Amino acid sequence: MRMSVRYALVATASLIASSIHAQSEGNIAGALALQLTPTAGLPTLVTRAMVGGPASKGPQFSLRYGHTGLGTEPSGGDVNADNYGLTGLLPMGEAGTLFATVGADKLDCDGCKTQFMLSGGGDVALGGRPLSATPNSARLTLTMSGELGYSHQDGGYAVSGLVGFPIALVFPNGTLRVAPYLTPGFGYGRAHDSAAASNGGSADQSAGRFVLSGGVGVLDVNSIIGVTIGFSKVFMSETFSDPLFGSFKLKSKMLFGIGVTIGR
Repeated sequence: MRMSVRYALVATASLIASSIHAQSEGNIAGALALQLTPTAGLPTLVTRAMVGGPASKGPQFSLRYGHTGLGTEPSGGDVNADNYGLTGLLPMGEAGTLFATVGADKLDCDGCKTQFMLSGGGDVALGGRPLSATPNSARLTLTMSGELGYSHQDGGYAVSGLVGFPIALVFPNGTLRVAPYLTPGFGYGRAHDSAAASNGGSADQSAGRFVLSGGVGVLDVNSIIGVTIGFSKVFMSETFSDPLFGSFKLKSKMLFGIGVTIGR
């Protein structure tokens, strides 16, 4: 069995081996590559560009955690992933941010080790408008973000890319900003299996997937601490039929996570 399926389906490998198809394998590999890299494996960063500024006074750092994985219906073969990341953010004026992440991902399966991951990306404000003419009116903002990610895996690696368009409703109160947001996006994930390549098989499995993220960010532009609570969903669902076990469905699980940003 190829690595992209092996590490995705450790808990259900024997069940799926006889019934998986190449297209399904690519969809699973693409979704998991996104989930095991910072692009879709960690909660979205709520940046100063997303809340309409002002720009931070210098570099910021964000500690992020995300819990995601793959689930089965009927249940019993879930594979969960815990992802941890440290992100550095560099302001590019009020309208943009550059950021880079280093971190680790861990699947909760027997023999699975903590693996290294990293990413780089940025965002730029596309525009915004107040909802009314009153002072401190809520403001609707639109931002474009992009990120490329990498994750080392036993016997191979995963790479991913994601482009999103965060839509935030920013509620200002003095220097405080409360910003619920929703981010539709499209991601691409690819898993590489070195062993398959050496055996003459297909070393790479990949697919593009729709991704929807959301949550709420709370920050004070004069404070050193900001907090984001968010979710993310990589849309992947595959149905399989096995003569012994019957039909079952494999799908990506919703990510839930938190991020704490430090720096003014």
